[in-house]
Amino acid sequence: MRLRSAVLPAILGLAAAGVIAAAPGASAAGSNIKIPPGAVIDVGPAAPCAPGDVVITVQSGHDNASGNPVTGPYHENATIVGTAQLVDPNTGMVIEQGGHANAWFTININSGGAVVMQDFAHAQFPSGRVDVSGKFTLNANGIPVVNNQRAVCG
Repeated sequence: MRLRSAVLPAILGLAAAGVIAAAPGASAAGSNIKIPPGAVIDVGPAAPCAPGDVVITVQSGHDNASGNPVTGPYHENATIVGTAQLVDPNTGMVIEQGGHANAWFTININSGGAVVMQDFAHAQFPSGRVDVSGKFTLNANGIPVVNNQRAVCG
């Protein structure tokens, strides 16, 4: 079983516990990204840098949004800080822990309605740094689900 499948129910349960509030001045429509402290996000494979997936447990963060999310232009950026682990995606076993992580999830909608959702994360482990970037979608609760990731060794 892939870790993402195992973690998703936990993330959905945590979503009800609280969300990172939008910053003052955010759009009246509110923020689309909801990442509560304690959420666990699998930001993707660490290969070729290390075995396993980089998994971040959110400690804190903030979300800034501006514009009109229906018609555009709209920009939203969620920044999180947390702890990272390298986890075997097939077994869920921790390969390496003790990492510090930062991640950014950005939504841009142009005035024509085209949507671009990108993410970037970096995790520092005792064995080295892994930067992961790519695309994400939002589940029904506004939690990012990453896909199409690429890792670069730091």
